[in-house]
Amino acid sequence: MSRRAIEEFAQSERAWIIKSALAAAKKLHKAEKNSVAFLGTEYPLQFIRSKLLRKNGFCEIQDNNLHIHLPNNMTAEKEKLLAQKLLENWFRTQAAEIFQQRADFYAAQMGVRYQSIKITDPKSRWGSCDRFGNLALSWRTIMTPMELVDYLIVHELAHIIRFDHSPAYWRVVERIIPDYKERRKSLNTAEVSLNPAHPHQDD
Repeated sequence: MSRRAIEEFAQSERAWIIKSALAAAKKLHKAEKNSVAFLGTEYPLQFIRSKLLRKNGFCEIQDNNLHIHLPNNMTAEKEKLLAQKLLENWFRTQAAEIFQQRADFYAAQMGVRYQSIKITDPKSRWGSCDRFGNLALSWRTIMTPMELVDYLIVHELAHIIRFDHSPAYWRVVERIIPDYKERRKSLNTAEVSLNPAHPHQDD
C-alpha cells in the first residue's frame, strides 16, 4: 500500500485503532501487574528467598506489602508457579476466616442459621446457597472491598428466607443493606485476578 493509502485508512479507522491500542495497553498492564488486592486494597508483592525453606513457603502482609517467602535456588518457572500457589492458598485461608465471621454476624442480624460455608472458585458466579443453607463462596471475593463481601454474604443468607429472586427476596436484602443495588453492580463489574509478575522482577 502507498503511504497515502495507509494514512487514509488510519484516518478512517481512527476510533477503532485507538480502542484497540487502549485494550492492548490494558492487557499488557495486567500481565505485568506486580501487586494484588486484598479487601479492596492493593498490596505490592515482595518476593523473599530463604535458604531455610526447602520446598514450601508462606505469605504474610508486612509493612503494607504482601511478602511471598520462597525457597532459595529454584528455577524461574518453578518459583513463579509456587508463588501463585502460595498466594491462592493464603487468599483461601483469609477468605475462610473472614467469610465465617461476617456470615455469623449477618445471620444473627437476619435471624437465620446456615449449615456450612464452602470456599470455591466458580467461573461464572460469586456464590450460591442451597435449600439446606449451605453457602458456597468464591475465595476471589476476598480481593474486593469488605462492603462487597458483606453484600455477597447477605445475598446468599437471604436465600434461606426466600429461595428466589422475587421482590420479597430483595426486600430482605435491602433491610440489611439499603444500598444493595450499588454494591451488586460493583461486585458484578469487579475484576480480580491472581497473576503476579515474575518473581525475579522484584527481589
